[in-house]
Amino acid sequence: YDAKVCNYFVDDWIKQGHEVVIVHYRSSFPSLFLKIAKMLPALRKRICGDNTYVNEAVKEYSYDYKGCVAYSIPIFKYIPHGSFAKATLDSQAKSLVEKFKLINFTPDAIIGHFCNPTIGIINRIKPSFPMAKTAIVLHEGSGTIKRIFKENGEKALNSVDAIGFRSVAIKSDITSNFNLRNHQFMCYSGVAASFMEREYNEKVWTADSIKNFMFVGRMSMYKHPQAIPEALHKVYGKDDFSLTFIGKKEAAYQPTQDVCDKYGI
Repeated sequence: YDAKVCNYFVDDWIKQGHEVVIVHYRSSFPSLFLKIAKMLPALRKRICGDNTYVNEAVKEYSYDYKGCVAYSIPIFKYIPHGSFAKATLDSQAKSLVEKFKLINFTPDAIIGHFCNPTIGIINRIKPSFPMAKTAIVLHEGSGTIKRIFKENGEKALNSVDAIGFRSVAIKSDITSNFNLRNHQFMCYSGVAASFMEREYNEKVWTADSIKNFMFVGRMSMYKHPQAIPEALHKVYGKDDFSLTFIGKKEAAYQPTQDVCDKYGI
């Protein structure tokens, strides 16, 4: 689905010889919301983000991914960005433990992305696999943690063995708002450090002004592509420069287009 970041992790784990089971939870909403969302996809993405799959099919299914068992499971809630009901998390966790038992899978490590519903699910299945190490990679900041977990945000974050952060900004925000006592690491959303290593001591470009720019990637809100024309206009003003976007039109496409139109870019 959508971005294939998690696939890359799984691919490498498979190469290393690990047994991997994939569990993908997809948010499911009331039928009225789904009907409105289908009619207004741009509005839906602004409200729900780029990783929301609007599908009235509420059936779960499993499939094979390069020899691994993968589960795609709908999980219901009433409000986008809201927390899941305790009964829903209890039911999903119980069902997941039963699935693992059916395929004789005992995890040594349980790793999840996003706090909601992942932390709730991990905490509920952990007692069935007490030897498993747990980790969560956060894509969201302290505001989301406080909204989902209320006054229990710090307790929820410390309930897993390790926490990863998708950016330095997220780490700074979380650690300044919560007292974390578990292991922390960076899980960057972007190019691996090895790709950025210099092979030459001297720059290979000329001293001429750089005036041709290109953005390649999904036009998603969290990438903030609209900030690029804004920044270029501040630097170059109305001077001649070119800016090209190559990628899938998503929620940030229109805001980016609006900025370009505003400055005549």
